[in-house]
Amino acid sequence: MVAPKAKLLKSVNIHKSITTIAKENDNALSLKELKISEMKIKLNTCKKEFFQASSNNKSLKEKVAELENELVQNLVISNMHLKSKQEAENTLKKEKVKFEEELKKAQMT
Repeated sequence: MVAPKAKLLKSVNIHKSITTIAKENDNALSLKELKISEMKIKLNTCKKEFFQASSNNKSLKEKVAELENELVQNLVISNMHLKSKQEAENTLKKEKVKFEEELKKAQMT
């Protein structure tokens, strides 16, 4: 009778060991699933941030292009005004020289 009892105890111990190992494996699996879930959340967050940054980058590139166009237009306008100013200054210089000559002639007479 001792032998069957010993076999039964051995069987119970083996069952407990298998149950313990199964629980440990379940716990490890649950922990890995939790980590995977957390990693998926981080991945989705990173994707959203990437798309937002990409969108911002596109907007900034468009704004840079817009500002470059505006700069070119302002440069053209500025050059036109500068040319006009220089022409006006040249005209004034010529008139000044003409008036100075007329003044000298008037003073001589």
